[in-house]
Amino acid sequence: MRSRFAFIDCVRGYAVLLVFTCHLSYEYANLPYPVSRLTSLGWHGVQLFFVASAVTLMMSWSREREKHGSPSVTGFFARRFFRIAPSYYLAALVYYVVAPPAGGVDLGQLATSFAFINSWYPSWTPSTGTDWMVVPGGWSVGVEFTFYALFPLIASVVTTAARAVILIAVAVVAGSLCNDAAVPPLLTHFDTPSVLHFIYFWFPNQFVVFAIGTAIFFPIAHLHTRAGEATRLTLSRWSTPLALLAALAFFSLSYLPLSESLSFHTLMPTRFMVGALIMAAFVLMLSTVEESLLVNRVVALVGKVSFSAYLWHFAVLWLLPGAFPLVFHTQATGVAAIAAFAISWFLLCPIVVLISYGTYRLIENPMIRLGQRLLARGTASATPPADVPAGMNDDAPAASRPGLARSATARP
Repeated sequence: MRSRFAFIDCVRGYAVLLVFTCHLSYEYANLPYPVSRLTSLGWHGVQLFFVASAVTLMMSWSREREKHGSPSVTGFFARRFFRIAPSYYLAALVYYVVAPPAGGVDLGQLATSFAFINSWYPSWTPSTGTDWMVVPGGWSVGVEFTFYALFPLIASVVTTAARAVILIAVAVVAGSLCNDAAVPPLLTHFDTPSVLHFIYFWFPNQFVVFAIGTAIFFPIAHLHTRAGEATRLTLSRWSTPLALLAALAFFSLSYLPLSESLSFHTLMPTRFMVGALIMAAFVLMLSTVEESLLVNRVVALVGKVSFSAYLWHFAVLWLLPGAFPLVFHTQATGVAAIAAFAISWFLLCPIVVLISYGTYRLIENPMIRLGQRLLARGTASATPPADVPAGMNDDAPAASRPGLARSATARP
């Protein structure tokens, strides 16, 4: 695994493992409270995905800007669509078969999900607990697509580290104002828990995470230039212990009083800023090495199939521990619950990865290649760059292609 930017796959791998851990813990309602608090923090694996997404997109945009002068916005949106939509639509079909909605097909709900605007209203998300969830976890895909819609503007304006810091401040202020403005009118239509959960999910509250991911691109890019090489080599010697320290700081948020005071009931997305800053430090440390204890082939493989894993792990949990509670001892208590949870984790993870690898090879990669071919046909002079292997996953950082390490840093 000699790839200078293999760390991005590993970050995605850790993100989906966190999400899986969190959702598996929901099957074990009697886990001891200190353990369940820790496993539930895996919910923030979604935010780690968001950080990785922002870093990756900034790398790709920088590459195109350096190579062609002006990135293609049309190409950007087309690649995002072909990367996400086919697997997402397939998942909607599968979940309709596995768990059909009690009220039948709601065409409006289906349309908002398929248009990726489902994170903009409580009943679309849905945070109400009664509306049809077309794809479990689909709220995060809707949030991601909102970021895609804004990204060309963000990438065009945020061209320095200083501007990235300003973006973080703008995201915090904008998120707080949007949250505060949205709650009163929503409470006239929905109950308080539904509104507060929706405020947690929607893009304005999550925007600061993307902003921090955008900002961390600049030091990462600098470390892979000639000017930053000495610093990167120094940091690489301490990469693993510093990354583990960041991970420890992240998990400590489960137990620190700070975690309670920054619950999602507050309207300022401060908790995301704190957690995402720690995640950014973790990502930065991983970026300094090509291979290490934390940047390894196993986690990188999980990261490559992470989108499929995110989509399918819900079905695995429903069809195995959810359907066979006695086999998986989901009603165990105390130490027995911890043991049953751990055994299930090690049994079910490979199943999720295996299924996901299949859809990654059969759905994701072919659709990405199809998108590339359609883009090439639609561009008169579209010739794939010589240094891009055929079929390369477009969501892999463009910086992993030869030559980008020297050109990724935006000029001050």
